[in-house]
Amino acid sequence: MKSDPNTPRKATDHSAEKSPVKTGISRRKAIRNVVAGATALTMSPFALSSFASAKARGSQSRIKLALVGGAHIHAPNFADRMADADHVETKYVWDPSRETAEARQSVTGGEIVNSPDVIYQDPDVDGVVICSQTNLHSDLVPAAARADKHLFVEKPVGMNGNEAEHIAEAVNRAGVIFQTGYFMRSSGVNQKLNRWSVAVNWVTLPDYA
Repeated sequence: MKSDPNTPRKATDHSAEKSPVKTGISRRKAIRNVVAGATALTMSPFALSSFASAKARGSQSRIKLALVGGAHIHAPNFADRMADADHVETKYVWDPSRETAEARQSVTGGEIVNSPDVIYQDPDVDGVVICSQTNLHSDLVPAAARADKHLFVEKPVGMNGNEAEHIAEAVNRAGVIFQTGYFMRSSGVNQKLNRWSVAVNWVTLPDYA
């Protein structure tokens, strides 16, 4: 039966429909998840080369990390998470400030070293968590990537766009796993704005999915 064209159509209420976009998360939860990504580069990402080397050592379930720099405002939280993870061993801690290194090492354990080169040259280290001052990233991150260390690097990645691009190129060349702390990329609002902007050709943004 055909509907009467003169009868007003009932408005559809979409408010109850389930959005395909995930809702945003709190800063506290984001930090927890991100550190799980830094220490938990322990479960799936590190399953690439580090699990192979761990198997050769007969210790497949433990991952050896190093904290490279501890001056970032979130570094104490990272140190706590690294210390609390049963499957993680912090082998080294480095910071240009001995006082900062000692403060972080008192939580994570491990050996304080005078140079990050000690960390990068140790094949036993699977990955590094870099929480240094941002102006040190352009030296620390490429060197870690060249040493085949998987990376979590606190934000911002570089002091400017050129530095960040240089770091990205070094990471891509090395083929190591890289994660950074831009947790707002996972916000449902930001992801939806990204899709909208691309759909109307406003601007092309990185794919956050």
